[in-house]
Amino acid sequence: RPPNAVDPDELDKLARAENAVDWRTKLNAPAGGKLIAFVGRLIPEKGAAKLAEAVRQLNQNGTSCALFIAGTGPEENALRQLGAPIYALGALPHPQIVQLLTQASCYCLPTEYAEGFPTTLLEAAACRCPIVTTRTAGTDELLPDGTYAAYLESTAPAALAAALQAVLADPDAARTRADAAYINLCAHFTWQA
Repeated sequence: RPPNAVDPDELDKLARAENAVDWRTKLNAPAGGKLIAFVGRLIPEKGAAKLAEAVRQLNQNGTSCALFIAGTGPEENALRQLGAPIYALGALPHPQIVQLLTQASCYCLPTEYAEGFPTTLLEAAACRCPIVTTRTAGTDELLPDGTYAAYLESTAPAALAAALQAVLADPDAARTRADAAYINLCAHFTWQA
């Protein structure tokens, strides 16, 4: 098993801190829209630019959603220039990342990078944020199958948009998967475990 873990209780405290950021209010995101989060290095292999294109397609097709991107890297300036509904936030302090994941409708990591065991997936699971991702090295440990996360068959923008649409259209199923990921995380991927 990859040696990575989080402390769900600590993350819960960060999420509910008195000075927690309300991301929708801070960025004037559409009130009724869904919030999709991406946290990671902004390099082509991680898929943030493809995700931004997918979110644009969703909005053009009538699904109101915003993409909040936390991270830095070579793609940051290009993503920042896209403007709403794409919000490139740059590097964020850890508590604000946790608050973003707690408030998001889903966390999407459409990576094609040779990942180890992304901490962001553990944090999203700890925040009970529904996950949409590709299969990476450690993913199967935390998210064994489609009852824990929505897995992407392709990272093409149209395929991403379709997968996100399915998750956003069925929040009960998304919540059930997020709860299963949280339970698995607490059983196997806390520092205590």
